[in-house]
Amino acid sequence: DYSTGAEAFLLEPQSTNLITQSELFSDAAWSNNGTIVSNAAISPDGTQNAELFYAATSTGRRVFYNTTISSGSSYTVSVYAKANNKNFLYCADIDNQLNSVWFDLSNGTHSTPAEGTANVKSVGNGWYRCSLITTSSTTTGWSYFGISDTSGSVSFTANGTDGVYLWGAQLEQQSYPTSYIPTSGASATRNQELCNN
Repeated sequence: DYSTGAEAFLLEPQSTNLITQSELFSDAAWSNNGTIVSNAAISPDGTQNAELFYAATSTGRRVFYNTTISSGSSYTVSVYAKANNKNFLYCADIDNQLNSVWFDLSNGTHSTPAEGTANVKSVGNGWYRCSLITTSSTTTGWSYFGISDTSGSVSFTANGTDGVYLWGAQLEQQSYPTSYIPTSGASATRNQELCNN
């Protein structure tokens, strides 16, 4: 891990991606009111498997996944996103679908979250990993992403082509985002990593 500019081991705790389809947003596990185009761009893993999410109408601007969670715990929801003529991706907090933070995919910044803590990290080629950490107060969790024209607003002008590329969604019971854990039909767990000697 050279993220700090120095050689280091990246040793992570055990974590589970609770989203059962982390890359296939067109799967029935996800709900959306827009259009998903499969294999529309090269994802951060270097293959042509990222999906384009766009809308033909001004109301078709969100995609979301819900699952059972524990009340009173910290959760982190994250996704890799890249602009396709729409620069703003917004994310809702874990438990009540309150639009909490807007990510600017043109410059890698974000607004001040209404709830929780947000992070955005460039991973190259116009891709950003966008994450939001919030504390649950119910037992139903939402991984909720929408596209908009401006920060702080859900206003969206649709033309049937412009949207955002999405890949690698993750929901984990952690107070920070850990490395991506891919899933394809069931949740997946990465074991704790240890260094001996």
